[in-house]
Amino acid sequence: MTSVNDYFPSPYVSAKDIVHPVTVTIDRWEEHEFLDKKTGDLRKQPVLFFAGKDKGLVLNKTNAFTIANWWGLQFDSWIGKQLILDTHETNFGPGITVGRVAEPGPPVTKPPAQDGPKPAHDPITDSESIPF
Repeated sequence: MTSVNDYFPSPYVSAKDIVHPVTVTIDRWEEHEFLDKKTGDLRKQPVLFFAGKDKGLVLNKTNAFTIANWWGLQFDSWIGKQLILDTHETNFGPGITVGRVAEPGPPVTKPPAQDGPKPAHDPITDSESIPF
C-alpha cells in the first residue's frame, strides 16, 4: 500500500524503519540543523551514518551519552565501531516508540547446527533486511 512516506522519504532513521534489532557500523557523523518546534530556533544535532545505509540516525541526548559512555566523548572515536539499533516504547505516552542504541556484546558461540529448518536471517547481524 502506498503512503505519503513513499513520495517524501526522510533522510533520517525513524523507529518505523527498524523492523528488528540490527547491528550497524558507524561510518561517519555530521552536524545538521533542525528547527526547534517549541522556540522556532535552529539547533544543531549530531547525526550518525552507517556503512551501507542511506539514512542517518539523529542522536538525541540519551543515545549520544549512551554511546559516549562506551567509546568516549569525541565523535571521531566512534567511527568504525558497531552498535545495535533497536526500538522501545517510551514513557511519553502509550504507543510512542523511539529508536535506541545498544552496545553489541562479545560474539556468541553457536552450538553445532541441528537438522531442521534454518532461520531466514539472524535479526542481529542481517542488516541487509533493514530498509534504510
